[in-house]
Amino acid sequence: ALAEARDIFQVDSAQRSLVDTLLELACVALDGGKVADVDSLLEEAYTRLESLGIRDLVPYYFLLRGRLEAVKKTIETHREAKKSFARGLKEAEEEDLRELTWQFHFHLAQLEEAGGDPQQSAAEHRRASEELHEIATALPPSFQRRFYETPERGFVVEAAGTHQVARPQVDRNSPALHSAASAEESAERER
Repeated sequence: ALAEARDIFQVDSAQRSLVDTLLELACVALDGGKVADVDSLLEEAYTRLESLGIRDLVPYYFLLRGRLEAVKKTIETHREAKKSFARGLKEAEEEDLRELTWQFHFHLAQLEEAGGDPQQSAAEHRRASEELHEIATALPPSFQRRFYETPERGFVVEAAGTHQVARPQVDRNSPALHSAASAEESAERER
């Protein structure tokens, strides 16, 4: 489906959507362990990003570029991944893209751990957890619990668990929480 969307956007000249599609294709390929085509997708996306001046997608490009380099697991690609993550982090902070900022810290933490620096890894996990906390506290209390239920977010909080950053407390007596829980229970019973 994403490949079909890519073809449609190329014909229709919807360049921003095309760049977004290229980045998503690269992400899907990385997540699926199919890294052979990722480099060409990222290069095409970056060329278009530069020519169009689309700044808010640049950090996502660097996140994916860093992930690709990290997968290759050589000393040189470790350095390249770190450079990509650092540049993307800077760009994400400039654009105030917190959802990407915590991910950069998360991937830097994994990279540092793999590189044998558990202290720097812990510091990056702490930073990721702090970013997640900032995002979560801006959400209504009824959404905060679910916010941490994704595997990566949960892992970040667990990895930073020995530090002072913690999940925000959810008001268990909140009517919104009870109605959400009731809806979940009803859905479970119907299955």
